[in-house]
Amino acid sequence: MRKIAFIVSSLDTGGAQRAVSNIVTNWPDDWEIDIILNNAAIIKYPYKGNIIDLKIKELPNFYKYFQKMQKTV
Repeated sequence: MRKIAFIVSSLDTGGAQRAVSNIVTNWPDDWEIDIILNNAAIIKYPYKGNIIDLKIKELPNFYKYFQKMQKTV
């Protein structure tokens, strides 16, 4: 059996999350699929395969810090 892993932050709402959902649900059944998530607390898209939850919580105000870093460059 062939194996493949997909890494995405979550299966909550979002474009990359939807793309992974579409890919894995249409992937051939003779493959073993692992989906590696930062946080699997909320899953809003269908999936096929094994969920590996890294249990990484989102940093508070992460995007604000990132935006500040972009403005200084």
